[in-house]
Amino acid sequence: MRKFLLTLALVLAAIALAFIAASSAAHAARVHHVSAVTLYGEVNEKSASHVIAAIHAANRMRTKEPIFLFINSGGGNILAGGRIIDAMTASRRPIYTVNVSLAASMGAIIFSYGEQRFCLEHSITMLHDASMEWSGDAAMLASRLSIFNALMHSYNVHLAQETGLSVEQVEEREHIEWWISPAECIRSHLCTAVISLNDYPASP
Repeated sequence: MRKFLLTLALVLAAIALAFIAASSAAHAARVHHVSAVTLYGEVNEKSASHVIAAIHAANRMRTKEPIFLFINSGGGNILAGGRIIDAMTASRRPIYTVNVSLAASMGAIIFSYGEQRFCLEHSITMLHDASMEWSGDAAMLASRLSIFNALMHSYNVHLAQETGLSVEQVEEREHIEWWISPAECIRSHLCTAVISLNDYPASP
């Protein structure tokens, strides 16, 4: 009887250890599959290529876990930002955006394309009228302005859909610079939640 009980105890212990090992392995795999991408600094061709390459690499992993895009950017090039947004919307894995300090101008528009959007407690979001510097004759400038306005209008339509405002209301707020605290970001539906993080990428 004692031998049977000892054998049973050893079997149960082995099962328990196997379960713990399997759970730990599953947790480690899940953590390994959580991908962090950073957009820190100016939005330009170099930073866009960095973000896009990281998103593409994350999508090659066999997981459906979200990709976290951490943002601290005052904005920059509209076309480079558009490349990032195209990569985000084409991503097989959901992309969650996190404003860790400042998401302004093009940085704010990129932030708004996250499937879920998070702000740190002391972060700021800012949207404003976009501008570009061009040179050329009147016909050339008119053509460029037309496509530029169409692109910005598409972003404002997206912002209107996310916030529940009209496109006109979005444009009115952008015209005077729309500085948004985390609390207002929640009220405006630009942010899913205000969070605290004790560990996130501190540099690119």
